Amino acid sequence: MAQQTNSFGFLSGSGSGGGGTNTNIANTDLTADDNRVLDMDGNELRIDAAQSFLIGEVTASLEFELNSEIISFKSDTNAPDFRIYEASGSGTNYVKLTCGALAANRTLTMPNATGTIALTSDINSYTAGDGITLNTLEFDLDAAQTIITSITNTSLVIGRDADNDIDFATDNQIKFRVQGADEFRMAANVLSPNASKGAALGSTTLQWSDLFLGSSGVINFNDGNCTLTNNSSGQLTFATADAAKGVIIPSRNFPPSSSTDGNVASGDVLNIGTGSVTAGVCYYLRADGSWANTDQRAVASSIGFLAVAMGTGTASNVGMCIRGMVTMGTDVGSVGDVIYLQRNGEFDNAPSTSSGDTNRIMGYCLDDSDGQIFFNPSQDWVTLA
Repeated sequence: MAQQTNSFGFLSGSGSGGGGTNTNIANTDLTADDNRVLDMDGNELRIDAAQSFLIGEVTASLEFELNSEIISFKSDTNAPDFRIYEASGSGTNYVKLTCGALAANRTLTMPNATGTIALTSDINSYTAGDGITLNTLEFDLDAAQTIITSITNTSLVIGRDADNDIDFATDNQIKFRVQGADEFRMAANVLSPNASKGAALGSTTLQWSDLFLGSSGVINFNDGNCTLTNNSSGQLTFATADAAKGVIIPSRNFPPSSSTDGNVASGDVLNIGTGSVTAGVCYYLRADGSWANTDQRAVASSIGFLAVAMGTGTASNVGMCIRGMVTMGTDVGSVGDVIYLQRNGEFDNAPSTSSGDTNRIMGYCLDDSDGQIFFNPSQDWVTLA
């Protein structure tokens, strides 16, 4: 080997250890006082011994360690960066390969059998769980989900698109959006339209089958203008904000009562007064608030406020019909007959002819044998001399 101050060179050879002259540079330093190039002129540079090949300064060097077909790259205590520049000859962008601190040795295969780069250690084995499908390197969420138990988010919106969704973004409120408009709103104890008069409950072609309301439930029109209320006694009340205007009922249907004594199919009913009564018998209200049997033979029991008992028991509990379609406990005549007050709370189609008796019309007979009548006591009477 010829050694000069500013350059050095090697004789070429045709193979390892033969065909040329080898220059032994053991224990010899090669130095350069400026940038230099090692030009092999198309030949190989072989380092056969299990030694280290050091490039750079002692404190910041790159060391190639050759040992049993293994090449190790070290730079003192720091990990060296390997840069592969882009294909363009003048390009400045590059891919950097480096290695951080490891707990143990790792293997990177470049490439693997499929021609890709693979890390052959420290790779966890993944399998798809319920509701998830693993496709090679991707996890796909199944369209049908049956195991999700909770979805919560302060801005959560679920729907088909922006015009049709369920919106949970407002605290303590759920909005239902259809065709680009918020139609319904659910808050604590309230399901309402999103705006007053903003939505209908059912339609002319799609009606609800039943409506179930609890005790004391109210159907309220325009914040109390009109109400329909079920009280705790099972009674239905129509009311208006202005009692002077009352309730308009265009027509009323009065079906006949059944053959059961005291049955009222339709009519006006009271639940007041004391005393025990019998179904299908007529009574008058006395001054002390009790009910007593009517009797044509006494004026006091004939001309007062009358009612037919709807059941057997306490008057205020079973109900007293003061007008309507009711069934008496005894037969009163033939269909269409005018009926009159008789003795012991009974009626008949023939007026009395006895002196001192009071004749008062009670209504009209609707059946030949079952005691069904239209009860409508006259406000006029005649007491026979």
